[in-house]
Amino acid sequence: MITGKAQVGNSVVVLGGRYVGMELALSLAKQGKKVMLATRGDLGREVEISIYLDIRNELIERCVQIFTHSPVSEITGTGVYVTHQNKALFLKADTVVLAVGSRPENKLAGQIKGLVPEIHEVGDCREPRTAIHATQDAARVARQMSI
Repeated sequence: MITGKAQVGNSVVVLGGRYVGMELALSLAKQGKKVMLATRGDLGREVEISIYLDIRNELIERCVQIFTHSPVSEITGTGVYVTHQNKALFLKADTVVLAVGSRPENKLAGQIKGLVPEIHEVGDCREPRTAIHATQDAARVARQMSI
């Protein structure tokens, strides 16, 4: 969906309430889609507070329905069942977008190994986390290199 290779219907459920899920929901809402965002925990967990507030406020302005603490119990051809406030709730949708889970992308490091004297993997190349963690990784490497 992000690369434009998948078509998205007019009614969309985005599963995942961290940064990527919030951004996807906002992008779809800006396209005029009816969007619902469901997350099993808090919305915007590990998102820097000012960024979280900006995105959350725009999601609200664009009438995105947000279901926090609503784990998925089933995905069907017509939507998603979540458990919301201890009750089964069906979120009807043409499209379900999974914005959950991530894995490191470090293919480039392997490709350039031996071509340069040193390689230092930082950020999502090492382990998918937040931008703050990537910055901390880079600072650590920079300190080690200056010794």
